Amino acid sequence: MTNNYNREYDVKLDIKVQMFNLSTSLDLNQRIDSLMMCHDYYHNYDNKPAYTWIPMRAERYNSNSYAVGLLDAAKIDDLEEPAYRVPGYENKLPAIYFGVDE
Repeated sequence: MTNNYNREYDVKLDIKVQMFNLSTSLDLNQRIDSLMMCHDYYHNYDNKPAYTWIPMRAERYNSNSYAVGLLDAAKIDDLEEPAYRVPGYENKLPAIYFGVDE
């Protein structure tokens, strides 16, 4: 899986289906720092997991798995269940890939 800041196709609001308000016990600066630290840890992680478009097995992940795993590892609380089927959402990337013990 590839990650980076501000990728060309990250935000296309004209095709969005659902957006979430994220709550957390951290203040805004702590939230951003936590997300950046987790992202950077993953970026520098040598043994990244296998990527697949639609993860059907526990050891396979996609960008939705990355996003929900990152939010969880960064302690962004109260994630809502998506209103639509989101392949990979239920198979979040484990926190260990973000430098966090579960």
